[in-house]
Amino acid sequence: MKRRTIVIGGISREYEHACQLMLDAGIEWLKAHPDFSFKVFKGYANVTGIVFTEDATGDELLDTIAKAAEGGASGAMVQAVASHLNFIHNQHQRAEARKMMEEAQKAGATAVVIQRDPNAPEEPKGTKH
Repeated sequence: MKRRTIVIGGISREYEHACQLMLDAGIEWLKAHPDFSFKVFKGYANVTGIVFTEDATGDELLDTIAKAAEGGASGAMVQAVASHLNFIHNQHQRAEARKMMEEAQKAGATAVVIQRDPNAPEEPKGTKH
């Protein structure tokens, strides 16, 4: 898959290549699990490289992305890729909601109510859309 993305690792080409392989594997996993919620992910404030989940599905995603790295993955790599996947997943869900709203308006709806995904992470206060 050829895609442009930001640099995740930033340490070396090999490290970055492994992160991109992990990202690709995670995207494919999310396509197969569209209702997955990143709320099961946990970590520690101001600590990089330690991430864990509260259920087997989250563990499955972590295993999938860690195994995709040729030569192994550090905890920091897994955490960085999981963070990027969370962002990508949320943006996809928002795009789907916008698409549904546009289709409803084209069909003549005068009002469309879209509920906030209860699994979506909380947004910082003061965030505007």
